[in-house]
Formats: sequence, C-alpha cells, structure tokens
Amino acid sequence: MPPVRTTIALGVALSFVCATAAPALAETIYLRNGTRVQGKILKQTAQDFQVQTANGNIKVAKDTVAIQDLPNPGVALLLGIGFPGAGNAYTNRYDRTLFYLAFTAISFAATFALVQLAGNYSPGQMGLPVLAGAGAAAIPWGLGAYEAYNEARREDAQPKYRVDYSTSGM
Repeated sequence: MPPVRTTIALGVALSFVCATAAPALAETIYLRNGTRVQGKILKQTAQDFQVQTANGNIKVAKDTVAIQDLPNPGVALLLGIGFPGAGNAYTNRYDRTLFYLAFTAISFAATFALVQLAGNYSPGQMGLPVLAGAGAAAIPWGLGAYEAYNEARREDAQPKYRVDYSTSGM
C-alpha cells in the first residue's frame, strides 16, 4: 500500500492535469448566413451578443442570428388529443408525457375496476365499466393536450436564438 503522502500527491497532480487539459467553455452562435461564431458570451443585450473569441471581443447582432424551430401549438394540441402525452413529447416535456400517459391509464383502470366491482357485471355486460373508464381517462388526456398547446404557445411567444452552450475549445 503506498504511503499517504504519495497518494495525496498523485491525487493533486491528477486533478491539476485534468483541470488544465479540460477544454475551455465556449458557446457556438449560429448565424442566418450559415456561419458560426465560437467563443464565450460575455453579455447579452436586447440588440446583440457580446462574445469573446480567439481573435478578440466582437458584437453579434441578434437580427443576424438564426432562430430555432419552435413547436407549433396546433400540432401539439392535435398530437395530445390523438394520444395521451404525445403533445407534451412534441414540446420536449418528457416528464409531463410520462405523467399524463400514466395518469390516463390509471384513471381508466381504476374507474373500470370500481364500476365493475360495484355493479357485479358479467363479461357480456362490460359496456358501462368501459364507458366509465373511458370517461375518467378523458380528463387527464384532455388536460395533457391543453397543457401541450399552452406550452407551445408560451415557447412561440419569445424568439429562441440558436446558440449551443456546450463545451468546446475556443
């Protein structure tokens, strides 16, 4: 077993090597003409981005920056009506997708079971339990579609500039 001092010295040296070898944090701004500006965004104003690049500081006017494609509220609503949670997936809200999909399934199953147990229905008389289950499932299904529609409208209200905030070398 190596001595404690050697272990600590190796740990410090390894940390230093990893820290200095890590790439610089940089953003990529995509322009409408197809070019890209790489650097660190220092400041963002209503009119421009102030970016520190490898060649110095520059200003990039926002009217030259590409806009991201945003979800269409009508498509989000129709997808949400077509299948529970699909509209939420379209707006990239996967947590809400799973919530509405599970809530819809549980609502249907629970209502179906309760109505069936309360009425002692035979297999040939399943119309009312199925109808009640479908009615209960329609509530979260519809709420999910409505939420997806509003989420798409909210995103559509503000322009989203196409900027990649990943790490890459400057």
